[in-house]
Amino acid sequence: SIPSGSEFRSCFRAPEGRKLITADYQGAELRILAQVSGDPLFLHTLLDGGDLHSIVAARMFGQTVSKQENPHLRARAKAINFGLAYGMGAGGLAEQVGIDEPEAERLLDRYFEVFPKIRRYLEDASQMAVRNGFARTLGGRTFWFNDMRNENRPYNALARVAKNMPIQGTNADIVKLAMARITAALAERKLDAYLVNMVHDELVVEAASDDAEAARDVVVQEMMSAGAEFVRRVPMTVDAQIGDTWLK
Repeated sequence: SIPSGSEFRSCFRAPEGRKLITADYQGAELRILAQVSGDPLFLHTLLDGGDLHSIVAARMFGQTVSKQENPHLRARAKAINFGLAYGMGAGGLAEQVGIDEPEAERLLDRYFEVFPKIRRYLEDASQMAVRNGFARTLGGRTFWFNDMRNENRPYNALARVAKNMPIQGTNADIVKLAMARITAALAERKLDAYLVNMVHDELVVEAASDDAEAARDVVVQEMMSAGAEFVRRVPMTVDAQIGDTWLK
């Protein structure tokens, strides 16, 4: 668990004559949330390649927002966007953006006023999962609540897992399918390259320097292909870099 951007990542180096390919999905959880909720603004923005956090913030606060203009509002919208994918409530949001809990409650209420389809999906998914005793990913993988349903486990904790699991679980399914396809494709192409690490939705491949470009193309193609199996309304995007060290 080496933090992204940490100088410690430079300690992970490819041997002489070899390269590391670092590839990860961009905003995978938000694309999955757009897929399952069908929210038109999310779908339109992600299809057009727009800055979702800025557009969400502009809708919520009625102001012009970008990375340069009112960035604090963009940061709040970003915290909510990603937080919902992790089942975060008002308490978590308050801690994340440095506000008190009542203000966080108001922010969430305003968010759901602007994006009712996301509220409806999250509420329906959690209620159905808690009622049935399980949650499922888009690929059909099932998470049973048997060990969690007891008198010491509050309903809110189950509901949070019920909201979180289909999104995070689908992301995990996509990455694992990508890993299998990358392994097979690299072998089929007879490239001197292989997977060496996986962190959440980030994959690291080591390759001979002469094969690095071709290996990167394989990694991107197979990651995109795996994503398309689950998320069809908006394309998954992949950022892949080649370097001597673990780059991200």
